[in-house]
Amino acid sequence: LWLADHLGGGVAIRQLVTNTQTGSQGIESLAQTPPNNGGRILGSTFEEVFANFTIAATLDSSIGIHGISNIDMTDLCSGSAFCKIQPAASNADWAQPWESRGNFIEGWGVQMFKLEPGSSSPAPLSIRVTADASGMSGRILTRASSDGLYTVSDLSFSSMVATTMVPGFGNITDEVHIIVWYESFQNDCNYCSVYPNATLDIEAARITSPASLALEPQVMADRDGDGNDDTMLLPFTVTSNAFFENLNIEVSARDSNGNVTDQYTTSIEAGGGVPALGAMYWTPPKSGDYDLAFVMK
Repeated sequence: LWLADHLGGGVAIRQLVTNTQTGSQGIESLAQTPPNNGGRILGSTFEEVFANFTIAATLDSSIGIHGISNIDMTDLCSGSAFCKIQPAASNADWAQPWESRGNFIEGWGVQMFKLEPGSSSPAPLSIRVTADASGMSGRILTRASSDGLYTVSDLSFSSMVATTMVPGFGNITDEVHIIVWYESFQNDCNYCSVYPNATLDIEAARITSPASLALEPQVMADRDGDGNDDTMLLPFTVTSNAFFENLNIEVSARDSNGNVTDQYTTSIEAGGGVPALGAMYWTPPKSGDYDLAFVMK
């Protein structure tokens, strides 16, 4: 129904059925070459098409491809009604960090989690999803408080763990959906002896104190080998209570007149309350007195 809704109705379904390619390959082919030159509006790979379908089945939006206009999807499941994807777990109470563990998921199955700020004050929201099998993928949907529109971003897994940060939770953003699916290696499991399955753990916490930056003692070096120190190694540590975040450190050098003579930006990954060590080298353009300012963004 969703494919027909956005790719040309019955013509699109006839093209899909008559295609000798089956399963995910047939859907991918239809998405890449829809009838009437409709363009690749649903994605050009099966993963992209599947991601957009799960978003549509979660939101049933009246705007764009993230909805299904040819059926009326209800918020709650009851009787024979077509309903949206239901949350595996949800939360709106942030008196303490929240978690939901042991959520079962099958191959090419979907789990969705819904988070709302409730009565808590605005703060960034740190989220971590952990799986016990590889092959997970996902999307984060955030709803803007100002106009109710959703923004979609990737939820990328590395070593079976995915982390993300939602800024302005309770201010800029008033609703978050975390969608995860299991891209198992078996494309068609009609004949599987054991259907692939896994479990998901999700954790979320408001970050009420920002990451901190601490400067360590600098180390002087003789870069040109003339016997005089001319370069500084500037080590620093960043401590963040988020599960994970990537921060930028901007260093500016000002001469005795207050003019910026040099500027450099580096990035550092931090999280879990463990200090992360970073460093940069700086060589003054000429002799003189300089002030160095570190700004974390």
